[in-house]
Amino acid sequence: MESQEENFHVLENKWVLSEQYYIENKTDRLKGYENSFEKLCVIGTVETFWCFWKQIPAIADVFFDGTEKIVERTDTSNSSTLVRKCRIIGQCIFKEGIEPKYEDPNNEKGGHLMCVFSKEDHDTLSIFWECVVISLIGESLDNGNNITGARVIDKSNISNNQINYRVEIWFRNWEDEAFKASLLAETEKLLQLCGCTSAKTSIETNDYSKWMTKESK
Repeated sequence: MESQEENFHVLENKWVLSEQYYIENKTDRLKGYENSFEKLCVIGTVETFWCFWKQIPAIADVFFDGTEKIVERTDTSNSSTLVRKCRIIGQCIFKEGIEPKYEDPNNEKGGHLMCVFSKEDHDTLSIFWECVVISLIGESLDNGNNITGARVIDKSNISNNQINYRVEIWFRNWEDEAFKASLLAETEKLLQLCGCTSAKTSIETNDYSKWMTKESK
């Protein structure tokens, strides 16, 4: 008998969807950047993606918009089922086996396309981010295995009531100029289709040296 999964639409790559939380406790922050992430699911089929995607809140609903948003999550760091309150500051989706950090071997010689948004695009941010995620898992932005993942980050300054968001699409080969030009053009089309009016785009290297310099001081 055919299994149900054999009738699913299998993706070319498996992707890991994660949330990033703001860590208030200094001791926990010292455990490292990785400690702020929690894996939500591994996506290998179109059906799996939509099953999980419909269960999580739209990113604009949890990012700062003048009001700080607190959500409840089950603490999976140990065997307990303790529910903790936290603030989501990011969401990322990367190919399975690739970490969402510059020093990952797949990212260290690459770069990222960055879209910076202001409060004017708060309502369209979720639409654009969903389009980016669908484009990634559907491989429509990349036909050469260059993209490694993407993330959306809340860079708002709550104390000053300044609203700022970023979407980044990461890739492994900085030297591929044709790819960078194509990625920029396709992303700007998506921004226009999604009705984003404040976004500013740029392409930057994944330069981890500046963080290494800070850590060595």
